Amino acid sequence: MSEQQPTIGRIVHYYDLDALPHAAIITNVVGPSSVDLWVFGRSGNNWQAVMINRHDNPGRADSANTWAWPPRV
Repeated sequence: MSEQQPTIGRIVHYYDLDALPHAAIITNVVGPSSVDLWVFGRSGNNWQAVMINRHDNPGRADSANTWAWPPRV
């Protein structure tokens, strides 16, 4: 299987400062491993969506402020 390529509209996991995963949608592809995201998560008791102009390498689920493809089930 070939490596996945980011495209607009794909769902990915975004890892926050606590390295916790959040659902995110790719809104812009900057390069093969650089994207802009809308990230969905909780702020206290409320859900929120935040635009993140982030250009991080995918696949680094062990560190904060990165994104990765969700695991296949």
